[in-house]
Amino acid sequence: MNEYIKPCLVDTGQGFSVFYQNRHLYSRYNPKRASKAAVSRLVIQPQTLILFLSPLLGYGLEELLSKIPENCFVIGLEADSELYELSKKHIPKHLQSDTRFALVHADSISPLLSWFEQLQSPPVRRCLALDASAGSSLYSDFYREAVGAFDSFISTWWKNRMTIMALGRNYHRNILRNISLLARSKQILKGSINRPILVAGAGPSLDGSISFIQRNRSTLYVLAVDTALAALAQAGITADAVIVLESQYWIEQAFHGFRSSTIPVFADLTARHGAITLPGGPLSLFYTCFDQSSLLNRLESLGLLPLEIPRLGSVGLAALYIARYTASAQTPIFFTGLDFSWQSGFSHSQGAPWPTRDRVTANRLQPAGP
Repeated sequence: MNEYIKPCLVDTGQGFSVFYQNRHLYSRYNPKRASKAAVSRLVIQPQTLILFLSPLLGYGLEELLSKIPENCFVIGLEADSELYELSKKHIPKHLQSDTRFALVHADSISPLLSWFEQLQSPPVRRCLALDASAGSSLYSDFYREAVGAFDSFISTWWKNRMTIMALGRNYHRNILRNISLLARSKQILKGSINRPILVAGAGPSLDGSISFIQRNRSTLYVLAVDTALAALAQAGITADAVIVLESQYWIEQAFHGFRSSTIPVFADLTARHGAITLPGGPLSLFYTCFDQSSLLNRLESLGLLPLEIPRLGSVGLAALYIARYTASAQTPIFFTGLDFSWQSGFSHSQGAPWPTRDRVTANRLQPAGP
């Protein structure tokens, strides 16, 4: 059988099938039956994102849209450009114009998620996948990855929403306090550091790296996360700069003993004002777009916002981003103490504020330790 370069319609007598890459993507006998039967079996909860994989001619789509509860959304996802053009041409226009449906061509995950993030649709709580045709088997790995990526994206979106509910007021309060610092904030220059950069987190692995840092201190640019300052200082290491993201008051403990130390500070615009001003050294502000905020929008319209960095979820990852941004070409970047898992024991290095506090307050009834 000759292979067709472009998909073509095949009249079966009970509707059209699609022939592509030497195979029929619908049944040769009753093309509509399988898709409609699959839709009829679906149990769909409110606030569900349905991935309608390889929609082709849209069989079953009308039944799906008539079945979904409120605040659901359907993405007709097609990885093949030829099949996407076929769908654009043959899916009924009244279905394509339905606000609860979007026909999307994507063959990589990142732009697909970026598009969905910008989409003004009701927030969904779960993802459900439906093979609309045998076309989904042509790119099964991509579709499987897409379903997992949407599951993860939705879960992260709701976790972030809970964080904003808990900390959003604090973020805005800190922004208002830190606006006055923008006038003296030094611009973060891309490629401005020529020495090897070592990013020091406050995890337990920092303890094993202290001797390396001491031996190579003169050649390294040490960028410390806030809670690593004390641990480095106990070993006689003064950081070249410190990075602060934390918005809550407890982070000021990390700066005890560093008042007027003049250590340069990289700080998020939402960071605790008292913490980022304690060292009294040069300050370089940046910001993360944590939510759709009218305050951030107004600052942006006035040209007042500093460098934007992505939402990375931790001060350690933000430190790595700043290190990569400020490092000149071919400059190596090392890191230590960025531990996202650890063995039993303290979750921070021995010199960090919390293990130190535990040792200071320990007694026979409450010994130090986790």
